[in-house]
Amino acid sequence: MKTKKWFKTIISVSKIVFTTNSIWMAGYCGAMLISACCSAFQVSIMNDSIDGLMSLISEKAAIMNLMKPVLLLITYFIANEVIFSLAGFLSIPAGIMLENKLYSLIHDKTKRLNLVCFEKRESLELIEKAKLSAESAINYFYASASILFFSLPYFVITSIILYKARPLLLVAIFLVFLPQAFAQIGRKRIASQTIDDFVPYLRREQYLKKEITEQAYLKENRLLGIVPKFRNMYKENLYSHCMLEWESKKAACTIQILVKIITVIGYLIVFYISIDSLLSNYITVGTFAGIFSAIYRMLDFSEEFVRESIGGLFESYGTMEKFIAFLDLKEDSGEDVTIDYDKDIEVREISFSYPEQGKKALDSVSLTIHPNETIALVGKNGSGKTTLARVILGLLHPTSGNVKVGKVNLHDTCPSKRYQLSSAMFQNYFCYKISLKGNIVISSERTSEDEEYQKVKEIIDIDCLDEQILSKDFGGIELSGGNKQRVAMGRAIFKESRFIVLDEPTAAIDPLEENILYSRIREIVEGKTAVIVTHRLGLAKIADRIVVMDEGRIVEHGTHEELYSQMGEYYRLYNSQAKWYFN
Repeated sequence: MKTKKWFKTIISVSKIVFTTNSIWMAGYCGAMLISACCSAFQVSIMNDSIDGLMSLISEKAAIMNLMKPVLLLITYFIANEVIFSLAGFLSIPAGIMLENKLYSLIHDKTKRLNLVCFEKRESLELIEKAKLSAESAINYFYASASILFFSLPYFVITSIILYKARPLLLVAIFLVFLPQAFAQIGRKRIASQTIDDFVPYLRREQYLKKEITEQAYLKENRLLGIVPKFRNMYKENLYSHCMLEWESKKAACTIQILVKIITVIGYLIVFYISIDSLLSNYITVGTFAGIFSAIYRMLDFSEEFVRESIGGLFESYGTMEKFIAFLDLKEDSGEDVTIDYDKDIEVREISFSYPEQGKKALDSVSLTIHPNETIALVGKNGSGKTTLARVILGLLHPTSGNVKVGKVNLHDTCPSKRYQLSSAMFQNYFCYKISLKGNIVISSERTSEDEEYQKVKEIIDIDCLDEQILSKDFGGIELSGGNKQRVAMGRAIFKESRFIVLDEPTAAIDPLEENILYSRIREIVEGKTAVIVTHRLGLAKIADRIVVMDEGRIVEHGTHEELYSQMGEYYRLYNSQAKWYFN
């Protein structure tokens, strides 16, 4: 079963690596093949050159005749080095092209994953491992290209030449080669285990670095004096990481030392056989020089072949397993059907649980939202409001139940159609580090957008130049929390949509602006089906209907007047807020 998995992984990785459409990759592989052939035929070239040279010396030939074999040998060495250098030069752009392809695969796959994957620790770690594997895939390309286009052709041609000279020479080479090959199996196991062990520490290390150095945390860190605590946590994490790396390196070095001892013995055997072949007249002096040079180079290549090429192959395989596992994660898919938001949205017996949490975030929720109706979702923290909004948007798939828009099951449609006519502003709003206009029109494919953009900018009422970069990192400005929320709202409004979700749209807006924003939100949702998630019950009053949630269930729904008169959960929530304004 493990062999089958290993073979499947190698095939999958090879398809990705060697189907990269790049003239650089083809040039690199071609140069490696030519270099291998040139290197392999050095036995014949040195044999002819040295024997010819010795013959001319014994006959006391003219100096010009002596120069011919010497020039031939020099020309061979120069040509071989030029081709080998060319291969090295071509390897750089080939690696860059491959890296670009690998990260494109990671980005595309991440885009297609179900959002629930980002709620699972193992999925997050697998995504991180996939990023680390991108570099391993490049190493895999170099290692496998070296094996296929240099090492194997070189070994085959040289082995034939050596076998013709004396078969025993091959036996000694394999005595050196095989122990190194077996040693790499251990390296593969170590590498595979290492990436599994390292990733949690790397993720924690990245998080702690942000806590200590990033601008968002600086004010609290200084006021609370907590930097030393984070630094100690970072040191402890780093120490554990280093100890793991030390153990893996120690195991790999132990294997390597044993292999070196066997290799030295192999060198001695090869040297003895070469001298014996010359003294026994199996070969001439020229052939001896060529064979000894070839054997020395072959042993050098065999060590490099096993240690770097095969070793690199095994080592990169350990991490490439994670890359393939990442690509095999279940994707969010469905039928290519357009969603018609001029129909009712029917939520039927929806339940949902976040991974690794026993409690249901939604428990048998049913709700009908009519076209052009505005629904306000209210309730305590953790009551399921945001989760319900995400399920209705199609971002989260329910554990049970379904959401239908007209007759179409929302979660059976493909993501591109599911999100085509919907937009949202979420609680964790942010600004992209580009211009104000770029932030707002980023989802647009319209050729002319200036008029719509100006309308949106007027609605969100933000005093900022259109081309102003919204980040100090790139020479721009840093907006306040309220203005960042306005930008996020503008982005949601600008997208052409029939269904919109606004999650806590006034959370960062000051009370003086809040009433003005209420009228603007009415304008935003006019002519659309809308869901507003809010703690501020003053905002809920502008909705056509208010839905009260508690413990993942809908406990009340109706208009403000209806719910207030019932003196239930909504009445309690409303009065708990009102007393801070009127008492």
